[in-house]
Amino acid sequence: MRILYFPKDCPTLCSAYGKIAYYLAVKRLSKLNNPKSHHDVTLFCTVPQQLTVFTVDGGVEIYPGMSDMHGEDMFLEWYRQLNADVYMTQYDIWPLNKVPQAAARGDIVWIPWLYMDFEDFPEYMVQKIRPALRAIPTSKWLESELIKKGLGNITSPVSPGVDPEEYRPLLGETDSSGKVITKERLRAGLGFEPDSFVIGMVQMNQLWRKPFPEQFEGIKIFAERNKDIKVRVFVHSQPRVRESWDLPALAKHYGIDSILRFAEPFELLKGTKGYSEDRMCKIYNGFDVLLQCTGGESPGYPLIEAQSCGIPCIGTDTTAIPEFIKAGYTVKVAKFVQSPNLIKKALPDPYDIADKLEKVARSGAQKWLIPARDFGKQFTWDRTFEEMNAILEKAELDIESICAKVPSPSEGWNALKIPEVLA
Repeated sequence: MRILYFPKDCPTLCSAYGKIAYYLAVKRLSKLNNPKSHHDVTLFCTVPQQLTVFTVDGGVEIYPGMSDMHGEDMFLEWYRQLNADVYMTQYDIWPLNKVPQAAARGDIVWIPWLYMDFEDFPEYMVQKIRPALRAIPTSKWLESELIKKGLGNITSPVSPGVDPEEYRPLLGETDSSGKVITKERLRAGLGFEPDSFVIGMVQMNQLWRKPFPEQFEGIKIFAERNKDIKVRVFVHSQPRVRESWDLPALAKHYGIDSILRFAEPFELLKGTKGYSEDRMCKIYNGFDVLLQCTGGESPGYPLIEAQSCGIPCIGTDTTAIPEFIKAGYTVKVAKFVQSPNLIKKALPDPYDIADKLEKVARSGAQKWLIPARDFGKQFTWDRTFEEMNAILEKAELDIESICAKVPSPSEGWNALKIPEVLA
């Protein structure tokens, strides 16, 4: 089957979108790299924008985007040039308008892998999913919520995976110099004292998705309550992003700037000497806890990576987050806020964040190591491929027998003009 696969981010990037595209679409769905697959896969990526077609591992082609990050100005052109059987999106639903319209007209066969990380889906979003031949949720929670909305094209869930050889507990192993890896050495690699308690945050700096103020306030409360603990914070994110948070200023506002450091810029970029999956594994292993109290996740990729390394996680008790935390705690929602595109995001309770950080800090690392590691082992890329391929093979049979258009959205489904801002 010829698949035009849209993950937004190029698989050469180290974002969750980019890494998922690389390990699933490039390395496993494409028959060029996987003898178990029979799919011809071409990727269509808009971040970063490229002005030429290029190839990655084994010759998998990457088609470029132009001015629209969501790809709606180019997808139909590439779909036709490729003579694709399926347009598969690994992306949010809320900004897509032309894609569901094209699917409703029968111009494309559309299979979205649904990334919906918020509570109470607006009706306009449900209507956008209706023209899809199949819609693949990323969690059991999402599957249940979409079925409640009356959608009949929802498949069983498929979650992203990790490579257990890349993401694993490192303590006790020897490094390339023959030295034993210890927690103290890993903390030093992050720039902290050997006796620190390191809170890690691996989150994109996004205004509506990541509630940094509440998380920083929770850390402040935790540090003030526990003077005997040497609290340190490592943030793997861009410090400043236009129209988003100024994180250094925010840290100073909450009085935690002296105990917080950011990843070096080269640690955020794939393809440099600074970033690699091996480096990310060492970063996770240097944490004592991953703080991932976001506004919602589906499913929350750092949660899987951190637990695969034996590190407990703390996340907000909303959307799919509890489903992806086996080792650690969830934090209660203080309140919900509505973003400009009618999407409801959760704000975690800073005092509950402090309480859960204290529970982890006082419990000892050994309590979490084995349950976290064993939970993470469930999420392998081979499992993700097998589940996804089974869905695609059934869809291929349906495509061959299609004799009528898929159901159109109800009248007025696109009447709402949704601002193009981050959810």
